[in-house]
Amino acid sequence: MKNLLLALLCCISFMQIHAQAPQGIPYQSIIRNGNGNLLINQSVQVRFTIHDSTMTGNIVYQETHTTTTSAAAMIILTIGQGTVVSGNFSTINWGNGAKFMQVELNASGGNNYVNLGTQQMMSVPFALYAKTSAEVISPVYSIGLNPALGGYIFWVSSDGKHGLVCETQDQGTNVSLYVAYNIISNPFNHSLNGAVFHDWRIPSKYELNILYLNRIAIGGFSNNDYWSSSEFSYSDAWCQYFLNGIQAETSKNNPAYIRSVRSF
Repeated sequence: MKNLLLALLCCISFMQIHAQAPQGIPYQSIIRNGNGNLLINQSVQVRFTIHDSTMTGNIVYQETHTTTTSAAAMIILTIGQGTVVSGNFSTINWGNGAKFMQVELNASGGNNYVNLGTQQMMSVPFALYAKTSAEVISPVYSIGLNPALGGYIFWVSSDGKHGLVCETQDQGTNVSLYVAYNIISNPFNHSLNGAVFHDWRIPSKYELNILYLNRIAIGGFSNNDYWSSSEFSYSDAWCQYFLNGIQAETSKNNPAYIRSVRSF
């Protein structure tokens, strides 16, 4: 039945892709006919199909390429940059389960593709794996209560992947700044969710003001002075009065409240 062709698959090579370059997987093969003769300077079509989990698993991506073999009967293509039949190459989750590549060749025109075989993709370009893995495991956060992070998110970066969390309760009342550092390191002074983490710290002057501006949404604050970790001098540090938001320097020995924060 197969009176014309087949191809000798030479290699599928994987290489890291620069962020600026179109993503794809380099592919090269030497093309022969059914008698083993090289197909030189001949137009051929190649169809790539990526299956999920098994050789006959769901098709997550399929594309075709039309190209011409070289004087050495070689074709050099980039999987991911062909004519898309189905799927989206940029959204393939390379980090979730095995992927299998099926290669088909058509050297006689029409839709006469011959299956050259399917094999597991044992390696994937790092740039592709890292991209899809990051999309899966890196959530985007927003302002609000987040028990999984230990408290209330009161500031997030522009991409939503980093930010600041504050405790949902005060860690101390009417304590000096010197004592405050020891108090926040004790899990028993934290909420149930907050006690899981050990990287709590006293907020900076800037961070403390963000807490003040969001005090109603966060809840649990007292109309008293709260410590910041920002020093004014060797013996003084900044605190903020949560009744009116005024920040002022005061002796580190004076009493004030503590509300700890952590970064993520």
